[in-house]
Amino acid sequence: AMPEMPAMSEMPVLPEMPAMPELPELPPLPDLPSVEDVMASFTSVIDSVPVPEDLQPLVAAIKQNPDTGVALLAFIFGSPVLLAVLGAALRGYDGDVRPKACYESLEKNGNAKIIDTRSEEAIRNEGVPDLRGSARNKGEIVRVVKLNEKERRQTRGARQIELTIAAEKVKKLSSIGSKLYFIGPDAKDLAKTVKSETFARKCYTISGGFEGYRSSGLKLRKGGYKKNVAEVAAEEASEIGSRATRAVQSSVGSVSTTVKTADDSMKVVYGLLALGVVVGAIEYEKTLQFIGVVGIELTLLNAFLSYENPLDAISAFGNFVSPVTQPITNAIGAKAGEVANEAVSIASEKVKESVSEISVPEVDLDQIPGGSGLKRSLEKRGASKQSAVEEDE
Repeated sequence: AMPEMPAMSEMPVLPEMPAMPELPELPPLPDLPSVEDVMASFTSVIDSVPVPEDLQPLVAAIKQNPDTGVALLAFIFGSPVLLAVLGAALRGYDGDVRPKACYESLEKNGNAKIIDTRSEEAIRNEGVPDLRGSARNKGEIVRVVKLNEKERRQTRGARQIELTIAAEKVKKLSSIGSKLYFIGPDAKDLAKTVKSETFARKCYTISGGFEGYRSSGLKLRKGGYKKNVAEVAAEEASEIGSRATRAVQSSVGSVSTTVKTADDSMKVVYGLLALGVVVGAIEYEKTLQFIGVVGIELTLLNAFLSYENPLDAISAFGNFVSPVTQPITNAIGAKAGEVANEAVSIASEKVKESVSEISVPEVDLDQIPGGSGLKRSLEKRGASKQSAVEEDE
């Protein structure tokens, strides 16, 4: 017989759950206008505007079918975006930019760069865009290097490989979100390649190439895009001088117009100011020298403060003044060498004189045990030296 199962213990009574708090009622949503109301307003606006006869059939179609109006609005507002996307897709890059617009972008955008694809000879003969101020050092030279003839014959798509190698260099020189402006014979092809490999960079070409940039009136320079400390200091000094000249000219203009309406007390002040301007204009050479010196000092101070590490600033300052200090250092070193040589020669003479004054007593070798043998050896050595001297003569 099966044993009886033990009785199950009663389940404990679970505590009652607390009542859920009542949620506040949400405010009613505002009534949105229906499509019919929007189209009714649109048609009322159309009715109030005189419509040419050629467009009246379109207006009648919109009144009869509101979907026609919606499609028309979508086409009007969406067509610029569609055209821009379609144009970029057909070109393969983001478009052409005028040279002055490119320069303004270089000044305002910290991630903008010019990518120059011209040859070394072309850059040496024609120069490069002179990028100043906030646009300084934003030019990079990236050439599409061709494979040799043997490699081109053995490689399928050699041109694309050359462009891909150059595109990798461009990506390393730029960052995500950069605006790149290509110039030179390979500008369009390289812009297309960079754009196809990364959509995170805006790729443009400069309208007209380098000739278009030169004809736009923007400045050019020789020697490449990178500038040393002396060139930067000269540019900053020139800019400060130009600003000071413009300030003086504006001051002269304001003085000439204000003196006419000022009272007698102010006439004296303006007269002294005008006299100072006239003296400065007469002694313009000293004035420009003073402005130039002040500009160079401010430029050096600004350049020194721009370095995060003081050692880097000191190193850069040493490189800047080395053309001046190196000849002086060499002259001081040469003079110090001459003084040292003269001191050594004087000391040698003093030592010789001291040695010659020392009296060495004569020694009779015959009186010393074994001295006779040493004497004969010294006599033979002296005789051999004498015969050698006679043979040389």
